[in-house]
Amino acid sequence: MRVVNGTKLKEREQIGLSLLFPIITTGAPDKLIASVLKGEAEFALQFWKVSAPQISNEPLRENSMSLVVQSDLWRENKRQNQKATLDKILFKVGYISSIGASSQARASSVMVELFGSLPKIGFETDDQQVQKAICVAKGGVAYLSRFMVEKEIKNGLLHEINISQPHRFKLWLATRKDHVMTLTARTLLDQLRQAWNR
Repeated sequence: MRVVNGTKLKEREQIGLSLLFPIITTGAPDKLIASVLKGEAEFALQFWKVSAPQISNEPLRENSMSLVVQSDLWRENKRQNQKATLDKILFKVGYISSIGASSQARASSVMVELFGSLPKIGFETDDQQVQKAICVAKGGVAYLSRFMVEKEIKNGLLHEINISQPHRFKLWLATRKDHVMTLTARTLLDQLRQAWNR
């Protein structure tokens, strides 16, 4: 599938692209919902349910989370136990978080549950793909959806840090109530659902 960014949905329909290629963008939930409301995107997939009168939210799947770090970074900082190793890495490079997470009630409580206190923040971005890329580049510890890092854990690129009870978050599909999705968007969502149900 080819990914086309930066072209608004209405412009794409004028040149016939909406029948061929979906637009895929990433960002904070409020930004994605604004894009759906303005007609720049047909839907949003996000881990936070954003309530708005014109938006319909549907839970697509529940995801478990994985606390990960680049495997070489883990080995290079190995100490007598997991907590000591994690503490050293957090001191050295920090935690990769969403922007402003340490000042948000839900996100900060998750960090306290994971680490016992708020960790040093080494990098902030709302884009989980960027968080993953920074983590793979030895940029810190990240708490990401398991499906995003499963391959890297299996092939040894990322080390999964054992936690007693990983959090689970729903992936929400947000659509505009008055919009009928194109065949391309419906097909993409159907393929996602089929892949997840295997």
